[in-house]
Amino acid sequence: MGRFGGFDENDYVYEVKKLLNSSSKEMSVDGSSTSVVFSHSPSGGNVIYVDKFTILLQDPGSMDVDDFGSIASLTNGVLVEYQSNGTSVEFANLQDNGDIATTFSNFWGPPVGGESGIGFTDANDTIIATYEFPNPIELDAAESDFFRITIRDNLTSIGFLQASILTRRIIE
Repeated sequence: MGRFGGFDENDYVYEVKKLLNSSSKEMSVDGSSTSVVFSHSPSGGNVIYVDKFTILLQDPGSMDVDDFGSIASLTNGVLVEYQSNGTSVEFANLQDNGDIATTFSNFWGPPVGGESGIGFTDANDTIIATYEFPNPIELDAAESDFFRITIRDNLTSIGFLQASILTRRIIE
């Protein structure tokens, strides 16, 4: 227990959790006819807090702002949502690289010409984007809470796509 009866960082266990479909973390799937869900939920009666959400997209080729990776803009999008304390929230519907860049608080690509590469150029075939929640999202197993991504388009030609959340739970 932290000072003054509250909790401090030493009272938590921090864990990075991949969003999974069964045991697969690879989101380069075809969700055009049947949506494919990747998620994480707390287990065993636990309450966890989501501090950060990160996606990694790698796709060789020309990435423009109105593409998703280097393929054309998505028709239905990649739906990011969560349920906290029984209340569902749609966080974002990502249809193109511009949506990713304007949704996430930290967005970057690989070095270009020896400098930090931010933006969309043929040399930038990787997007790493992180969103740090100003107030952590509480996910309660007793409420069947979750954090999930739903793939609703065909992403099989994307080189690589996966997502994770940084969680913490109180040490008991």
